[in-house]
Amino acid sequence: MGSLIGWPIAFFAGLRKREKRQLLPELARWIAALFGIALLVLLFTLVSLITDNLPAFGVPRLYFENPPSLGLLMAIPPVMVILAGLMALFMLISWVRRFWTAAARIHYTLLTLSAAALIWALIYWKMLF
Repeated sequence: MGSLIGWPIAFFAGLRKREKRQLLPELARWIAALFGIALLVLLFTLVSLITDNLPAFGVPRLYFENPPSLGLLMAIPPVMVILAGLMALFMLISWVRRFWTAAARIHYTLLTLSAAALIWALIYWKMLF
């Protein structure tokens, strides 16, 4: 969550200072931010599907019909796989080219590992593949 808030603030602060920025490190940050946004959309969609109860039966509407938001829910995980793969690629590039400080590279590595763990969880729960 800190990355979703801190990186855009740092980006716009850099624009204000008119700092020259490299393309690949900025792209790596935006890919990670997009992964986080996709995760939030996935979670909010899943919660909205589960909490949409039929009053007559007291169970989620999902038991009896396919709501329209189910299509959105199932379209997000493949996008997250692509973003997680790009994060892994940028993680390797960041260590080879030393984009950021060591602490920032470790932070990005931990974000990438958490993205990989989430992808594994989606595969385990049959939401992917």
